[in-house]
Amino acid sequence: MSLFLTSDHGELRVTNIVPQQVGQLTRGQYNAILDEFTVRYIGPVAPDFGMDSELTADRLPITHWLSEEAAKRLARFSRAANKGTGSGHPLDLERWLAFLIQVHRERATLDAYTLSRWLVEEEGWPEEKASDLASEFEFGRDLLKAYDAAR
Repeated sequence: MSLFLTSDHGELRVTNIVPQQVGQLTRGQYNAILDEFTVRYIGPVAPDFGMDSELTADRLPITHWLSEEAAKRLARFSRAANKGTGSGHPLDLERWLAFLIQVHRERATLDAYTLSRWLVEEEGWPEEKASDLASEFEFGRDLLKAYDAAR
């Protein structure tokens, strides 16, 4: 297994854990490995460097990346849309575009990967449709940024 760390402003963060012998880890396996790594390796040496070790929650609400308003628009889209067609229906597209515009206006930090995971894990979207929406999300954000730059 490979455990990837990054250092940012005096904080050490685990960015990923990649298994070597299985295709992927379950959430429980990932968290158990992270717990063991923290207890066994980080906890004992952190005080020697004047640091604390802390495990954050294993799930963050979508409002970690979005304002309440953008989160409401995303939820409105997700709960009303046909999960087989994504943004294909005109009314679903209208709600999806309202979400994209809000995200752009507020310069939200949500990325396509996190959006896709949220749609699958929290809203029950099929992975393929969530991936399609994530691609639309990236394209929409890029288009709106290019539009702003061209004005």
